[in-house]
Amino acid sequence: MSRWFRWGACCFLILGILAPQPSFAQRPGRNRGQDAAQDKKQQEQEKAQRQADRALNARITNLSGQLTDVFRNGTLTGDQQRQQLQQLMDTFVQKMQLPYNYKSERLAARVVQQLLGQLRSLGNLRSTAAHDEAVAHLLRQLPTVVEKKDAPLAVRYNAVLLIGLLNQREAQDNQPPLPLEAALPVLLDIVSDTQKYPLPIRIGALAGLVRHARYGQVSDPQLAARLQRTLLQVLEKAWPELDSSPEVKTWVRTRAAQALGYLRAPGTPGGNGYPVLEKLYEVAANPQEDLSLRITALEALSRLDLSQVQGFNPYLPALVAVDLIHRSISREVPLDLMYRQVQADVARALLAFWGADGQGGLAARVQEQKQRESLAEAIKALQRVRDVLSRRVPTDRRDPEREKELQQEFFEKLKADLESEAEWLKTWLEKNPRQGKLLQGS
Repeated sequence: MSRWFRWGACCFLILGILAPQPSFAQRPGRNRGQDAAQDKKQQEQEKAQRQADRALNARITNLSGQLTDVFRNGTLTGDQQRQQLQQLMDTFVQKMQLPYNYKSERLAARVVQQLLGQLRSLGNLRSTAAHDEAVAHLLRQLPTVVEKKDAPLAVRYNAVLLIGLLNQREAQDNQPPLPLEAALPVLLDIVSDTQKYPLPIRIGALAGLVRHARYGQVSDPQLAARLQRTLLQVLEKAWPELDSSPEVKTWVRTRAAQALGYLRAPGTPGGNGYPVLEKLYEVAANPQEDLSLRITALEALSRLDLSQVQGFNPYLPALVAVDLIHRSISREVPLDLMYRQVQADVARALLAFWGADGQGGLAARVQEQKQRESLAEAIKALQRVRDVLSRRVPTDRRDPEREKELQQEFFEKLKADLESEAEWLKTWLEKNPRQGKLLQGS
């Protein structure tokens, strides 16, 4: 679950980028007496907040004790237990809103983890009645926290993040969780309303959409179509206020592309054409787009179910895959800084060729004999690139100076080998220019 809290860190990094910083020159001066009084007041406030947190912890312990039978068998025997369970969930939501917790990323994450732990405990019992009641109650309460315009942004963000983490079925054994479908319309409303919700809140909701796309099974066709349309809109334009923050805009669009791949549908349910397939290819093939976004779009394209797509020309995105690997290993950045990133780029591009199962990728779909032979040559080159990048960086813990020399020699050799492969890929690309249409007749 920790990976979803990284969204929180990124959210506030983005917030820091976008928010104007105060000028120290404009702050009024203070004397020592004012400083001392202010410090004393702050200490008193922190003490009161810690006491409030301890009181809520005691309430959680008390309610959990009253609900021992519920946490043992998962059933609710009457209104009293139902009310106690609701009060337990409300207490966690109150803890989220204490400054003592939300001002610390570590403490805020701990509160959310504790709540999710309670839900997992209930969800893994024989009866899920109590779990379902707890999740339904949270879905009623959390949007009201998100709506509080006067609430701290951290509180609202954690609330929207929790909405995206609510599950219809908790993870158990080797089965992934099934996100709560009833939460999907709430998340879609937040992502789509650029006037009502600030950017970090929409980013938190987007995290939920990515999770629903990856693990969800949307039973309502209209809701599935809306999810896909929303993600397509984010991929195409992101949000207006991000025009002045290209790095953040790319990050948001990359998440949308990733989610579209998880959905696997090349076209909108009930619609005509294949807008998802065409948009992902358009982004992947556009040299003006960010390299990481292009690779994500290509990877997402390779995840789509293309079995029913008529007239699809897989050779074009295969050419794009070779081009992306060539660009990745040709970056004008010191290789020791980019080594792991280049490894990841090559692995993701190769995934597009081979598919997640090693059989359903782009390479397997190329039918024309001449194209298959040409692509086989490129794949051998890509395997050589992978082998070059699989070499381990040398270490010598006992002699830091020697380790530095070894690593310098390693990266010089690595760079020379990669430059040779990059030149071969460049020649191959010049012999195989991208021509034709992705979809015949389009």
